[in-house]
Amino acid sequence: MGLAGLSAGSVLYELHASLWAWIFLLFTAFVWPHIAYLHSRSSQDTVAAEKQNLFLDSIFIGLWLPLMHFSPLPSVVIPMITTLDKSYTVYPRLWLHSLLALLGSALLFGSVLMAPPKFETSTLVVLCTIPLMFFYTWFNSYRGARLLSVVTRQNWAFDQQRRTDPQSGLSARAHWMECAEEIFKRAFVSGKPPCLLLIDVDRFKSINDTYGHTVGDEVICEVGRVVHECVRQGDIAGRFGGDEFVVIVEHAGYEEAYDIAERIRNDIANLRLISAETLQVTGSIGLALVSDRHANLRAWIEEADAALYRAKHTGRNRVSLANDENRSLT
Repeated sequence: MGLAGLSAGSVLYELHASLWAWIFLLFTAFVWPHIAYLHSRSSQDTVAAEKQNLFLDSIFIGLWLPLMHFSPLPSVVIPMITTLDKSYTVYPRLWLHSLLALLGSALLFGSVLMAPPKFETSTLVVLCTIPLMFFYTWFNSYRGARLLSVVTRQNWAFDQQRRTDPQSGLSARAHWMECAEEIFKRAFVSGKPPCLLLIDVDRFKSINDTYGHTVGDEVICEVGRVVHECVRQGDIAGRFGGDEFVVIVEHAGYEEAYDIAERIRNDIANLRLISAETLQVTGSIGLALVSDRHANLRAWIEEADAALYRAKHTGRNRVSLANDENRSLT
């Protein structure tokens, strides 16, 4: 309101306006904003108070127009900025109601004051209006940039939340499934088809029943940490669901993928929880190399799942390979 008051004041100066016109302008430009602020802060219904303040802003601006004899530049710029400000608020249609109030107060007061229009815009008025236009443009650019920054950070946070399983810290199922689909499509390009590891915590239900679900949650977190630390950079590690995890090893044959699986199995077996010192955690792992037998990603996962089933039913705490020989290495 202060910069708008400067623009309007330049017109009043040229018109040799009366003392009461100056008092009204100074009050609405410099005193009223503080009253409006205190009104909002002290009101029990701050939303209603803020809407009232914004509505009165427009009425006051409408009363300025006849005082300025409808000088073209400030009579267009000031109402436009006032109305646009209302459109940026969260209150629907406030801008329209405020615009109608502004025009109504201008026409009503103009008919009472009978002020003849002043169609010329002097250099002084232009110079006193430029700061308002410059500041408003700069402020809205700054506000837009900050809003864009906030939205970008929020979108990144939402994307991370969608991608990451909160309990294990690994990729969430939806995310690693998307990655797995892409890896499956380009599986034979590198000459080293990718391997899929399915990891299952042995006797996890018994852990929950014996030590409680809090310890069970801790086991999931620790196994997730082990998996994350054992995979290579670029590999996909995620949570399949429940007590099962998945790792997709690209550009590696059976031997390298098997070494990673064995490292995961061994580190899981070496886990010790302070909250359950007697607990021995182990994991079984099924490993499947993608091949032309797999019509789709589901078939690849099912073969790794079959290898996992074999590992669990041949003693647990082992890595089982899904291949033509159907052999198991421990």
